[in-house]
Amino acid sequence: MARPIWSGSISFGLVYIPVQMYSAVREERISFHMMSSDGSCRLRRKLVCPETGTEYEYQQTALGYEIAPDQYVIVGREDFEKLKPETLKSINIERFVELPDIDPVYFDRTYYLGPDEGGEKPYRLLAEAMQETGRVAVARFVMREREYLAALRVIEGIIGLETLHYHAEISGREEIRRAAAGAKIDRRELVLAQQLIEQLTGKFDPEQYRDEYRDRVREMLEAKAKGQKIAVSEAPARRPQIIDITEALKRSLRGRKPESARKRPRVAARPREAVAGVSKKPRKKRGSARSSHRASPAGGSDTKRVNRRNGER
Repeated sequence: MARPIWSGSISFGLVYIPVQMYSAVREERISFHMMSSDGSCRLRRKLVCPETGTEYEYQQTALGYEIAPDQYVIVGREDFEKLKPETLKSINIERFVELPDIDPVYFDRTYYLGPDEGGEKPYRLLAEAMQETGRVAVARFVMREREYLAALRVIEGIIGLETLHYHAEISGREEIRRAAAGAKIDRRELVLAQQLIEQLTGKFDPEQYRDEYRDRVREMLEAKAKGQKIAVSEAPARRPQIIDITEALKRSLRGRKPESARKRPRVAARPREAVAGVSKKPRKKRGSARSSHRASPAGGSDTKRVNRRNGER
C-alpha cells in the first residue's frame, strides 16, 4: 500500500474521524540535467551578483518583494515563522454543497483519504451518507505550513479530497465572454454543430488516452542509449485556414459517414471540349436524330429534314 503523506482527522460538528491522506495522481515526467554540450560535465547554477560577480550560498540569501523599480522590502525567513497558520491535524468541514455548485475551474489536485486505525466505521458512515445524499463537503485544513480550501467527495466508495483554488486566484472571464457574445450565429449552423456533437458523443474511457509526446521522447532516449542515430524530419507548421463555418460543419458531418454514403459535390457543367482527355470531334451515332443534328457541318438543310421526319412520325 502507498505511504501516507499526511495524517489527521475529519471533523464536522462533534464528530472526529481519524484519516490518512494519499496521493491520487502520479505525474510521469521525464527529468533532465543541465550538461555541457559534449556531455562531459554536469552544470549547476550559481547565485551571483551581476554587478560585483560575488557568488552567494543559499544560506546567505533573503527574500525581496519589489514595491517599485529596483526597490525591495527584504523579508527574512524568521518573519514567516510568526505568520504560519496554526498546524491543526484536522480537516474541518464547514458546509455541504451539491457537486455542480463547484465550477471545475476551482479544482486543483486530488488526494485520497483512507481510514486510520479505529476510524473504519465512522469513515464508512460518512462516505455512505455523502453518497446517498449526493453532497460534497467544503473544508479547510493545513498541510506543510499552508492553509488549503478543499472539497471532499466520494469516489468509488472512498473519500477523495480535492484541493481548491481560492476565488482570487481565478482569472476574470468577462472580456472573453463579451468578445464571444458579439458573434451572430445562424440557426442552421447551430443544428449542424449539434448533429456533429451527437455523432462524436460517447463514453469517456481514460485508458484509451496516452501522452504520445512523452512516449516518443522515451523511445528516442532508449534508442540513443543503444547508440542509434535519430533522424527527425520536421514539417513546417501550417496555420489552419479559416473557411465558412457552415461548409466546414457539413464537411465534418460527411466525413463521419461511410464513403459510399457521401454525396459528391455538384460541379458546374462545362463544354466537352474543355474536359481533359475528351476529343473535340463528337462521336457519330447511327440512327439518332440528335446525332445527325450534331454531325451536320452546316446545321441548315439537315436540320430541316430531321424536323420534317419527326413531324411525319
